[in-house]
Amino acid sequence: MSSFTATMVIPFYFMSHADHGKAPMSWQFAASAAAGMFAFVLFLCSYMGVQRVEIDTVHGSIKFANLYSHQRWREFKASEVISIRRLCGYHNDGLLMELAPSRGRSWNDANFFNTDTIGDSNSALILALVGQVTAIKPNMKVDGLLPQYQGPLPRGS
Repeated sequence: MSSFTATMVIPFYFMSHADHGKAPMSWQFAASAAAGMFAFVLFLCSYMGVQRVEIDTVHGSIKFANLYSHQRWREFKASEVISIRRLCGYHNDGLLMELAPSRGRSWNDANFFNTDTIGDSNSALILALVGQVTAIKPNMKVDGLLPQYQGPLPRGS
């Protein structure tokens, strides 16, 4: 018997041999299963929303871990950035940095979430990231930086 057939036969066996006068599952079990699924969904949503970013102004590096990196730390030098694009949209509000190919690195872009979720504005994180790159590459253009922000970009801290 193949595994596919076994997985189809076992639930059918339990359904057909259940007492017809009783419910096949108690309400306590159903309630605890629903609570467990709700807790798992809450955990998954909180996991997806976590973003950790470290900007090293001394060495010119950016280190991050977020949903796009599967919560693994990734690090790159600000001098490796070849383009920056501000993403504005319903599902993708953030910053995309395209990096020059590097030996030993299988990824060539870095995505960051906008941490300012109220209104259409650039968060302090986005401005700090752009400021870190433009401090090393002053001629770097940022596509789509929102026009509400006026003034020079911060140059590290």
